[in-house]
Amino acid sequence: MSSFGELELETEVETAPTELQLFPNPVADELTVRFSLPELTDVTLVVTDLQGRRIGMERLLNAKGTIEQRIAVERYPAGIYLLHLITPEGKQTQKFVVARN
Repeated sequence: MSSFGELELETEVETAPTELQLFPNPVADELTVRFSLPELTDVTLVVTDLQGRRIGMERLLNAKGTIEQRIAVERYPAGIYLLHLITPEGKQTQKFVVARN
């Protein structure tokens, strides 16, 4: 069983993001990131390669509810990347693959 996507969050924290989904995966052009926030909070989405180098970053201020954010990945080289969803209350990380034909 892979350890990717395991939560490192306090379960009693109500503003922590839930239901993090990345699709399509593998992706060629545009990755959709979907997650839910029960309370108003700031969110940072960071994409890194497997060596931890930051490839991209987006900030969402005062986000609440079900959020769908699109990230353009057409310029990323084919490979495996990590998306880190960070709030003041915690962080979730999921793996995604950029595939080229």
